[in-house]
Amino acid sequence: MTEKFKLLDNQSIGIALKQLRKKQKLSITDFSQSTGICRSYITMVEQGEANPSVEVLKTLFAGVGRNLVFSLRRQRQYAKAEKNFSSQIKAPSVRKNASGASTTKR
Repeated sequence: MTEKFKLLDNQSIGIALKQLRKKQKLSITDFSQSTGICRSYITMVEQGEANPSVEVLKTLFAGVGRNLVFSLRRQRQYAKAEKNFSSQIKAPSVRKNASGASTTKR
């Protein structure tokens, strides 16, 4: 699988959908009624626990007034930027001193 597609996982899609729904100030119940998709499934999608079809994703993103392709492209850009930022942060290195205790160097 190419890097391009690794960044679009169910978790990223769910986060994007939940952010858009909350921005619209829609409860899951209202969102469910407007899209015709049951509340529990919407919750599973938002938590990254479901593997929704493209048709379901189109319906959900249309329910928050967004185009599926545009929304996923933007989410991929955020994920890529976050990955680049995370790779620039150095984790502290752990060393053992003479007595064998761990010390952290930044």
